[in-house]
Amino acid sequence: MALYYNTISLHDGNYMLGQYSGRSSMQTYKIRLARLSAFMQKIAQSGRRVVVLVPEHGAAFRGDRMQISGLRKIPTPALTLVPVGIKVVGPDISRDGDPVSIDAPSSFLAMSAIVSKVLAKSPYDSKSFSPLEYANDLPVTEYVAENQNMLMIRRNNRYYLRQDPDGWSEYMP
Repeated sequence: MALYYNTISLHDGNYMLGQYSGRSSMQTYKIRLARLSAFMQKIAQSGRRVVVLVPEHGAAFRGDRMQISGLRKIPTPALTLVPVGIKVVGPDISRDGDPVSIDAPSSFLAMSAIVSKVLAKSPYDSKSFSPLEYANDLPVTEYVAENQNMLMIRRNNRYYLRQDPDGWSEYMP
């Protein structure tokens, strides 16, 4: 079984009802994160074998020179360079070694490659698995972020933004 969990509950702009009503999204972020952690523990305790993918875009908690905190109009690195978690859960499985962190520029293509490797060689075929097996030789994707009005790229460790068809300008985060 695979579970895709969209962490929309962590997005900036979500507000909690009840005792936390009236607090800003930033003030309740740790509470919402703790609830996500409790949800993940319940999945682990369910006894099912699950591979969980948790993608997330940034919450815009921090602004930069061009965009204030909370605004998401420009697809900035602060919004789009975010972690993705892939977790293998099951009562009869353990991980060999430490969790793996991918430091190379990557995208949904790398995540798809990992899922493909998991489908080809299930981590549940034995009592343990090595995350390194799934993290080797992943596709590298150079940074690009786009919305309906803007396109941002990274070249030579600098960011460039195109807001209209007339050209590019350097973006200074």
